[in-house]
Amino acid sequence: MSSSSQISENLIVEEYKQLKQEQIQRIRSRDTFVNLTIVAVGAIVAATFSARIARPEALMAIPWVTATLGWTFIVNDLKIARIAIYLDQLISAHIEGPNWDNWRRGDNRSWIEHRIVGTMIQMVIFVLPTIISTCTYPYARPRFDSLKSWEYALVGSGWITGIILIIAIVSVSRQRRSSLG
Repeated sequence: MSSSSQISENLIVEEYKQLKQEQIQRIRSRDTFVNLTIVAVGAIVAATFSARIARPEALMAIPWVTATLGWTFIVNDLKIARIAIYLDQLISAHIEGPNWDNWRRGDNRSWIEHRIVGTMIQMVIFVLPTIISTCTYPYARPRFDSLKSWEYALVGSGWITGIILIIAIVSVSRQRRSSLG
């Protein structure tokens, strides 16, 4: 083996290690966004219905919280997938012998099932609270009369936020599915 091929192989292995480390850090961050979303939605709901505070308007913060954390989750998820694709297509082919990335590449069925379940979980965590909060807000107010114009704007923006999240989640899921090959 020549010294240039040894250097090239060492660079490939080093790049592989660095990208795997970045992927692990992004997975941890992505999982943190799920936990933050659950805690934030719970805190908003608790504040909305507590006897001391009782501010139904707080429900309309849920679409913005879930949109912000959901969008960050989606961007991180997409970058994790792109790193995996890069490792699969460019780097794993140069690493000799069996490794996890080469082995799991042949199991497409479980990968597709994983993406479907993952997409449904994302919908429940990021979209469902938005839909529930926009549907619940008119009934959570102390006086049940017609909504004011700014309240219509809040509810409408909540629905728009939910629709945008649905489109983003499905789009990322399709991008990941199309990279199967």
